[in-house]
Amino acid sequence: MQKPIYKMLEEIDQLSTQKEKVQALNVHQYRDVLANIINLALNPSIKWLLPEGDPPYKPCEFDAEGRLLVELRRLYLFLEGGNQNLKQTKREQLFIDILESIDPNDAKLLLAMKDKKMPFKSINKVLAKKAFPEIW
Repeated sequence: MQKPIYKMLEEIDQLSTQKEKVQALNVHQYRDVLANIINLALNPSIKWLLPEGDPPYKPCEFDAEGRLLVELRRLYLFLEGGNQNLKQTKREQLFIDILESIDPNDAKLLLAMKDKKMPFKSINKVLAKKAFPEIW
């Protein structure tokens, strides 16, 4: 079973130095996924088309570790420049459906990303710029 993205980032956040964190992000087998997650959360030029705050949803009760990896390909639906023909109510329902299908901690991460926050103090714009200069 694949480790949740939240857990991967939590382990990197707990490393002692910024150098260790940059190195861990760059050698991680999911480097591109983590870069995308951090970019979606912290890049001010990316605009989410969802209301701020947590929508009403029921956290997933079954083993959904790794499910966010599958759902990442659909996140464009919630971003400015994504599917322009999608009605806002449908967009919000799709987002809730994703929240209800992924690991509860990954859902918290996704909600934080949408609100342009990171639940990990040391994973910030400074670290992102050092680890992933190509996206900043």
